Amino acid sequence: MSIRILALILSLLLSATTAQATPPQIVGVSETLFGVNDTHLFVLRRTGDNMGMHWSTQTDVFLIARNRKTNDDDEIWPVMRMIDHGAGYIESGFQQRVETLPLNARANPFDVLLSRNARPLLGQGLYSELRANTKVTWAQDAMTLVTDKHSYQLQDAHVTKRFTSSLNRMRKAFAPYFIEGGDRGKDILLDVEFDLAQDCQSNGFSSFFEYIDKEFTQFWITKITCRNDDTMASISMHFLVPQVP
Repeated sequence: MSIRILALILSLLLSATTAQATPPQIVGVSETLFGVNDTHLFVLRRTGDNMGMHWSTQTDVFLIARNRKTNDDDEIWPVMRMIDHGAGYIESGFQQRVETLPLNARANPFDVLLSRNARPLLGQGLYSELRANTKVTWAQDAMTLVTDKHSYQLQDAHVTKRFTSSLNRMRKAFAPYFIEGGDRGKDILLDVEFDLAQDCQSNGFSSFFEYIDKEFTQFWITKITCRNDDTMASISMHFLVPQVP
């Protein structure tokens, strides 16, 4: 075997090994409670994109005004867009670890809360262990929360529709910075027959009270995380759980 042929074989093997070692582009979505007013729940959404690399992460942060009656995203504001090149950024040829990316119409989320007369929820966590008089069941295509006074319920179909519409609106409003092969965050479709209890999980609940019609009314928020094969990562959203009439 000639040296030229041997070198060609080694080059092909090295290329194949390198290709196998490169991860696919993975996009994950998570949310943090940020504020609430009489009409909307405000959440900070973070998208994390590995850009098809091992060490870099491209992050977008948005502020979303989610309608308390419908769980629809009525408004969305860009907050930040950046790349973390990882701890080995110098070896990768970058002068600094964090690279700030241009973003038009950047909003200050605290200014939005003030302008909307919203109460801050930042730092208010969810709790998974509910009081003894509050129980959660997953059955009959819905998640049901029962307290000593009322029942609250989220239908599977409602969650599927809101996940799809929210993520698609975000992608159409703000195009991704990087695409490898295809936009894994665009035109997302979730199985309309998926089972919340099997394909998703609740990360916990939180509640708040408001004085309505001369009595204190309790409202419940839950964070639901689902696996989406198209993004190959988990996606999470906060939902107001409607009271059963």
